[in-house]
Amino acid sequence: MTLPKNASEVETELKIKLPLKDLEKVFRTLSGQASSAVSHKFLPRMYYDTPDLLLHQNGLSLRVQYKQGGGGVRGGYEQTVKFEMQNAAAVSGKGILLRRECKNVQAGHKPDIDAIRDRRAKAAFKPFRRKKLVHIFTAAIERRSFDMKVKNGSDKGLVEVAFD
Repeated sequence: MTLPKNASEVETELKIKLPLKDLEKVFRTLSGQASSAVSHKFLPRMYYDTPDLLLHQNGLSLRVQYKQGGGGVRGGYEQTVKFEMQNAAAVSGKGILLRRECKNVQAGHKPDIDAIRDRRAKAAFKPFRRKKLVHIFTAAIERRSFDMKVKNGSDKGLVEVAFD
């Protein structure tokens, strides 16, 4: 697997829920302006929590998913932990999630809190280190995504637009 053993990124999400008919209209309009080809992925993800959902109640999520290999390289499992960033409350009320996402390559599909390497993620999950974790649900996500170039004043950037 070519994923780094320990990767961490700050992810800003703007999630918008739309009726299916409107979602397709938005998809057609935006994908027509894409700066990349539309990518299609199937992403089965297993989510874990304590039996009494303590992670969820504390703004944390823990998932494990299989990541396909490529170019003759066998795939493997990736554990992802997400938690709210400091000062996230200032923007969260506006429909924006500001979370840190930390990923670790795993040998198998079972979560391992002790394998978390990111300092902030480790601190967020510390109270739950000895708690029993159970599989809560599996989300079978079908995602269509593409990149769009954006310009804000003199700043230019690239935004991934994903439809799940």
